[in-house]
Amino acid sequence: MSYPDFIFKDKGDRIHIFEVKSVNASKSQSVEEKAYKQKIQKLKQAYLSASKITSYIFISACKSGARLADMVCEKWANFAREYE
Repeated sequence: MSYPDFIFKDKGDRIHIFEVKSVNASKSQSVEEKAYKQKIQKLKQAYLSASKITSYIFISACKSGARLADMVCEKWANFAREYE
């Protein structure tokens, strides 16, 4: 069983669920770029499906090039915000 790392409710009464599991390859692991992209796509689809059922906002950190992006899936949309 897995539990989220953080849960909070914003001013608009929307529930945000943060998952801080590593989806990035470590230096000690050798993960192909194709396998990494497939892993991220499956995670996005799982978050989108869960969001449609619950209306919660799911957030997980993932690699975007050399930057870190928040992968956010809402009820009917998903988007990424990049941080420099």
